[in-house]
Amino acid sequence: PVVMISTLTAAGSETTLRALELGAFDFISKPVASDSQALAAYSDLICEKIRAAGKARIRKLSAPSGVSASPSVATGVRLTDRIVNEKFILIGASTGGTEAIKEVLTGLPAQCPPILMVQHMPEMFTGSFAKRLDSLCAMHVKEAEHGEPVRPGTAYLAPGHSHLLLAKRAGAFCCEL
Repeated sequence: PVVMISTLTAAGSETTLRALELGAFDFISKPVASDSQALAAYSDLICEKIRAAGKARIRKLSAPSGVSASPSVATGVRLTDRIVNEKFILIGASTGGTEAIKEVLTGLPAQCPPILMVQHMPEMFTGSFAKRLDSLCAMHVKEAEHGEPVRPGTAYLAPGHSHLLLAKRAGAFCCEL
């Protein structure tokens, strides 16, 4: 299931309607307020929608005409091989998204599907950001390593110099940088 979070998503917007038409489970508009109470409420909303999406019984849809059925994602996370009946949480954030990622991850339980994250951030900071998140979250958070198997209860942050790919090798899902 996909929960779309963007400045482009708003009730009734063409982008939102198209995302829902293509199979997105739900959408959330980015908040305009940046105070801590508003961010906490926003974090709760994101967690609520992710949990609901995780419990949803989604049926596979065929791609509409003119839309590629390829599992490639332009944000740098690519699903390779056929991934069926597996659950993952994928997060992409731009500059300034560190607080939003922290709020989302701290609201999730220790036992959740593997989380793969791409954060636009200089390479020298991603390792320390992952360690900081690890100290704050119920789940384990780490900087992703090439070839590393992904496991439930762990969040993987792409190093600053890399895109993060999810691949299936020998029956196991792993990180590719």
